[in-house]
Amino acid sequence: VQGAMARIADASLAGAVSKAGGLGIIACGGAPLEWIEEQVSLVRSMTDKPIGANVMLMDPNAGETAELLAKLRVDVITTGAGSPANYMQLWKDAGIKVVSYPGITSQYMGMNLREPIFQDVKVRQAIYDAIDLDTIQSSLIKDAGEASTALPSSTALFTIETDRWNDYLSKAPKHTYDVEAAKALLAEAGYPDGEGFPTITYSANDAGYHVPVAEYVQQAWGDLGITVNIDKVEWASFLPLRRAGDYDVSRNGWVMDYNDPSNMIELFCSTNGNNDGKYNNPEFDATIEASKVADKTVHFQKLHEAEDILMNDAACIPVAYYNDFWLQSSSLKGVWHSPYGYWYLQYGYVEE
Repeated sequence: VQGAMARIADASLAGAVSKAGGLGIIACGGAPLEWIEEQVSLVRSMTDKPIGANVMLMDPNAGETAELLAKLRVDVITTGAGSPANYMQLWKDAGIKVVSYPGITSQYMGMNLREPIFQDVKVRQAIYDAIDLDTIQSSLIKDAGEASTALPSSTALFTIETDRWNDYLSKAPKHTYDVEAAKALLAEAGYPDGEGFPTITYSANDAGYHVPVAEYVQQAWGDLGITVNIDKVEWASFLPLRRAGDYDVSRNGWVMDYNDPSNMIELFCSTNGNNDGKYNNPEFDATIEASKVADKTVHFQKLHEAEDILMNDAACIPVAYYNDFWLQSSSLKGVWHSPYGYWYLQYGYVEE
């Protein structure tokens, strides 16, 4: 599958890829509608094989692009930078098959442990207990993801130890939404009813459901007596801000690079360059180190232990696993989409 590279993935590239047997994707983000229609027409003049288009959902013209692609009835539509929920019915009405598939991306809230207030585990546990993940999933994220109580999604292990990992998740302690317990923990930490707790800022990039989640957090932690300001940050500035530690609490996430939960859990090792919150627990580091063995039973057991340490420390607040969305013509058969986001089209065909 060819990537939807802005200002590069036009008809000439997408048409050549589709003609050769792959899936060409026209990058529609930021493009005029006339250009998109022209590119689709050009590809169809080059090949009768499946073609696709990508909708960047943060684009101000995403709605108009969604309507145009429904009208043009492209074979596959991929989306990015948000939830396509607002356009699902439109695409279904156009006769396009809509598919949602659990991905291997975990979203979580990261606390800046450089800040003295978050160095107290009771504070971290308190604000975690005050979060109702079911409300976030059912009211805010909806079909774009599923609520999580752990970091690696079980779907991340779709070829490795799936049953064993699911068995662990079914027995692992679950997050419990409990405002009274949160208040008690906050009082034990020295902040009864939030008294004396400093005002904190929740930072989120201004796309998708991230700002609505921030607004929910503002209300939920407000019930504990904590004042939360929201910092909406453009994507270009968001990652540098987080990497520099210029935040109190921030939305965070990771798309796994390979099919093993270590790729997610190791983010929190003290020496990991992606450990933005600077979590540091020698026991956790040692357990991760002990997982680096060829014996898969020991490997997974140590990763389970490491995740237990991480969650007992409330080192982060897991929020959701992403779902991948795409639109697929009902005539396109024999293709497979993996949780990595890759398409396998070598046995694909268009049913007449």
